[in-house]
Amino acid sequence: MICTIAGVVLTVVSLLLADGALFFAVLFMFATVAVSLAGSYFLYYGHAAVLEDFDVEFSEKWKKLWKWQIICLCGAVAGVCLLFLWILGVLLVLASAIGIAVVSIVQLVYLYRMAVLFREYT
Repeated sequence: MICTIAGVVLTVVSLLLADGALFFAVLFMFATVAVSLAGSYFLYYGHAAVLEDFDVEFSEKWKKLWKWQIICLCGAVAGVCLLFLWILGVLLVLASAIGIAVVSIVQLVYLYRMAVLFREYT
């Protein structure tokens, strides 16, 4: 997730600093999003697969959290693409950054709950 945020920030900075770097900024942005989505998928669905034998409802929460992660990342990408409308793009990137932070906090809570659940079974 940190790589995702760093990639979006670097893309925004490259768009603002150099007018000719638009192609490279967009290319870098899509590469960052693709790697982040693949990593997120394996992280969340890996946790969900481990939990399926213990708590199916909790397993589904991990899958739902991954969907929220996708929504936030798509919002960040859309915000960067809309930066030519300045305030709309900035607000969308800001809202997406807040969403990514919330997803990260919920992920930590779920990891703690998983540890408690597995401690009960041992």
